[in-house]
Amino acid sequence: MAARMFGLESEYAVVGHGVTDMVLNREALARQLVRLVQERVPHAPGLGRCDTFFTNGARFYVDCGAHPEYCTPECTSPWDLVRHTIAGERMLADACERMPAACPQVREVAMYKCNVDYSGGGATWGCHESYLHRVEPLVLATQLLPHLVSRVLYTGAGGFDARGVGIEFTLSPRAAHLERVISSESTALRGIVHSKNEALCRGGFHRLHLLCGESVCSHVASWLKVGTTALVVAM
Repeated sequence: MAARMFGLESEYAVVGHGVTDMVLNREALARQLVRLVQERVPHAPGLGRCDTFFTNGARFYVDCGAHPEYCTPECTSPWDLVRHTIAGERMLADACERMPAACPQVREVAMYKCNVDYSGGGATWGCHESYLHRVEPLVLATQLLPHLVSRVLYTGAGGFDARGVGIEFTLSPRAAHLERVISSESTALRGIVHSKNEALCRGGFHRLHLLCGESVCSHVASWLKVGTTALVVAM
């Protein structure tokens, strides 16, 4: 496991209400959250004003769809990955609590860790995983499928099928938004595995990018999701 690296990219939904109960602009809220985090945490600028890198290697920025996204640093153990995820969530929760004091027009702000929109909008926001490996990318994707579709038993967030008719329970609400096995896109026609193969490292290494996972509240489930997948990738 020490020779492996992996990380999580967690997207969150944000909603805020003004002093007159008006729903506030989500993108403006997300940008203000980044600024509030920057006030408290040592950081370096990213690609824009709302893109931040922290001293531990983590990243926080506003992704497409006005989603705040927190990316852990590259980790070599699932214990560290869970710790960094918790640290990021506490940092974001602190920024939400300070928002009304920093912005008088804001009455309250809430961030949601669930991965689907139950209001009928059909939106989803992901918890993507990245793994370092040295296997032919498309071959690895095919070999991983049995593991990825079965690990939902202990890593699924649970909830309702937001695309179904009526109330239908599901182990993984995110699964209803996956439309193919392998995809070249991450925001439309989503696949279980993202085929993007960026030149982020040398020596024959590649980045495996998974779109099928979802944020979970259980630390044990989060540990198992990454730990077991890293073992399968290693094998």
